[in-house]
Amino acid sequence: VDFSYARDWFILKLGARCSVEEVELDTNHFKGNFPESCLVEGVDDPELLALPALEQMDRFRSQGEAARLQWRAVVPRTKCRAHEQRVLAKADAGVADCGPVTHLRVTIFPDGGLSRIRVRGRFVPASEGARPAKRPRSDGASDEPPEP
Repeated sequence: VDFSYARDWFILKLGARCSVEEVELDTNHFKGNFPESCLVEGVDDPELLALPALEQMDRFRSQGEAARLQWRAVVPRTKCRAHEQRVLAKADAGVADCGPVTHLRVTIFPDGGLSRIRVRGRFVPASEGARPAKRPRSDGASDEPPEP
């Protein structure tokens, strides 16, 4: 069954920039209306994290900003089951080592209910493990060093 056209998603602002160690996907009490599968992706943008929530939401809706963000898989698309509390961890390869993240995008295919999503991680200061999002310069020049 092709679910590529049908999906629901939401974005979570994390409390701090972190390296995700564990994700809990909970479908408790969803016995007939649970998603077929879930995908969890992360983006590392400390500048975005510092903005007020409504401004962050506007940026996520903006086509230009959305195209700029480089989402990386934290939990690859994973089958869900009815009425289950499922914990995926980096230790058992259920969570990818994708570096620090500030926001998570959870996509459920094709639709259905999640009772809860919990994320546990390790705080990462801005000076450590930076994977800055590339922003186009207003003058059109490149920040990349010239090739020899």
